[in-house]
Amino acid sequence: MSIGVCPRDLRFEVAKVLKRVLAAGGLIICLLVLVPAGVQAKENKAKENKDRISDKGGHIKTAQELLKEQKYPEAIEELTKAIAENPKAAALYDNRAAAYFALQKFPEATADYSKAIELKPDQPHFYCNRGTVYRAQQDFEKALSDFSKAIEVAPNDPQGYFERGQTYVMEKQYREALPDLSKTVELKPDSASAHRQRGFANIGLSDWNAAITDFSNAIQADPKDGRAYERRALAERSLHKFDEALADYTKAIEINPQDFEALDKRGYTYSLMGKWQPAAADFKSALAIKPGQPDTMSRLQFVQQKLAPPPPQATPAPTPPPPMVSPTGWIAIGVGGGILLLIILAFVVRSKMRSE
Repeated sequence: MSIGVCPRDLRFEVAKVLKRVLAAGGLIICLLVLVPAGVQAKENKAKENKDRISDKGGHIKTAQELLKEQKYPEAIEELTKAIAENPKAAALYDNRAAAYFALQKFPEATADYSKAIELKPDQPHFYCNRGTVYRAQQDFEKALSDFSKAIEVAPNDPQGYFERGQTYVMEKQYREALPDLSKTVELKPDSASAHRQRGFANIGLSDWNAAITDFSNAIQADPKDGRAYERRALAERSLHKFDEALADYTKAIEINPQDFEALDKRGYTYSLMGKWQPAAADFKSALAIKPGQPDTMSRLQFVQQKLAPPPPQATPAPTPPPPMVSPTGWIAIGVGGGILLLIILAFVVRSKMRSE
């Protein structure tokens, strides 16, 4: 069964796309101000003239600022005006698509990315951006196709491998994800995201030691990567390394005190260790962030039962002492007494007869 994109992941996807767009935005501004220096070959000059973008009305510069401020509707309006002045500028369609994507207007975003690809089919990040939109709609087949095309266009660019590997992880195709994510690490060894995603794949394959290595590398690349600490803790807990897991969950919570997952899982780790008091505290903190979570509520209830004092036991009524002689004893005594009486009577009768 495949999994979709949760709201938190979608925000992350939007941030990635905007980062690529804003990075390309610097290129747009440069194209506006650079003038060819010296005499150049005619073909190069013709290409520069073709690529130059006009910003007579200042719409591009304004749009870039609006994108940074996350004012997406206003940015779309400015970019639409800029596109009217530059209908062949692929980068402007890419920028406007990113704004549509941030507003979750997926058809409009797809159309603009497709136009950018039509104008510049040799740009791998256009394919990656459109693939991200498909993935947000859980159309994984089209997403994988676009990421594969990005790899074909730029086989030494890590982005296509990373996005395709991440998509395989989302579909729980962990073995397919590993080669792409390993290639990403090879091309960009200091990428915390690449190491972290490969760690997710190794967790999916229950390769706990490999996952710990990947998350450790992610943390080395980005010491503020709270999710890497949290997932490394999961791998450590699976190996019954509870103290190491607790330390990593605690670090994740220090980085983000509102991390529900880290609080919930640290509480569960405490409960596995029989430490009921800190477990209860963590579950309560987690529920303060996300009230009503059924699994967390069940765990808290279990821990509270462990912490509750045992119910007082009723004092049993005193047991009466057993009789000194049992009923069968009295029968034996009666029978014995009767026999003794008969013997005595027989002796008396015999004695009387002799005396006569």
